[in-house]
Amino acid sequence: MGSNISIRNGTELTLNISLRQVYPLYQERGVKPGETMTRTVGKVWFTINVQWMSSEVSWHGVYLGSNRRFEIRRGPRPTRLEINGVPDEAFESRTLKDQFVLFDLDSNLVLK
Repeated sequence: MGSNISIRNGTELTLNISLRQVYPLYQERGVKPGETMTRTVGKVWFTINVQWMSSEVSWHGVYLGSNRRFEIRRGPRPTRLEINGVPDEAFESRTLKDQFVLFDLDSNLVLK
């Protein structure tokens, strides 16, 4: 028996969304703002992956053993960290992944 998963695009951007294990098993390109990707999947662990332009964000180890509803939202904007007036490029690249968050609509939790 499978379970249903739905992932709603709660951003103002058009996204490519995929469910992966080693490679994409389910994907939908061009999910517009407010649209939802819905799939019936096996009761296994997936990586939920979102691509926007050249940026890519993944949430690893999401168990889809029962019907689950998620929403992709915009997270806090990255900030520049400066050390002695010099931008810290490593800090900036780490915070780019925080532009999107995966929100579990059933438990009202943000998945990290």
